[in-house]
Amino acid sequence: MRKLFIIIITLLLLSCSNQVVFRDIPPPVKIDFDTIPLLNYQLIRIDTSLYKNNNVFYAIRNDSIYKIISKKEKMASCEHIHENSFYPLRLKGVRSKMILNYLDIGGARMYVGETVNFERDSGIIWNLYVTPYIRDLCYQKD
Repeated sequence: MRKLFIIIITLLLLSCSNQVVFRDIPPPVKIDFDTIPLLNYQLIRIDTSLYKNNNVFYAIRNDSIYKIISKKEKMASCEHIHENSFYPLRLKGVRSKMILNYLDIGGARMYVGETVNFERDSGIIWNLYVTPYIRDLCYQKD
């Protein structure tokens, strides 16, 4: 009986620990985006200072603004992305479609476990998007 009590107490202590292990989401791979149409978006703003591990790009298409996230990483020479330029992209949203009341969700965990907030501004789609065509601050062609 005493051994059972010790085992139960040990399991309770282990289950109540606050250890959280963040898994880095994998970088988007072009083959996973083959079914998504390649569309032109105009990059209207780039924010590299808001988050420690994530870059934020705001792109517009048909009067809708998309918030695109890329991981901050060191890249060799590449084609740098510029504001007010057009880029062909395939975007995939990260917000779950299973959320019933999505207004209760403030953001999503992105690269290196960092939470990136959804936008509450008018005109910005309530989602975060990833694309294999943007890595760090670089455009990756097909």
